[in-house]
Amino acid sequence: MARLRIGCLSTDQFSFKDRIFSAFYSDLGLDIFDRVWDDSCDEGFNLQSAKTGKIVLVTISKDFYLNEELQGWELVPYQNDSFKKVIVWND
Repeated sequence: MARLRIGCLSTDQFSFKDRIFSAFYSDLGLDIFDRVWDDSCDEGFNLQSAKTGKIVLVTISKDFYLNEELQGWELVPYQNDSFKKVIVWND
């Protein structure tokens, strides 16, 4: 299993409260989700701390739907516990 080269977003692009990062999809740019591993369909992106420069991989753990309409995605950090999760709202 090899990790693929994927996009990176800055924590500056997100709000942060209660150890949860959140942002609207339209504020992050197009096609923010990339396939993470060469042998799986997991998707996510790298999140780089604007304070420390540290990069953490986050992967999609679930989708949010309301009346069959996609509302957003929850992503969790891979092998890191410096924050709980990332929420990206589909606007």
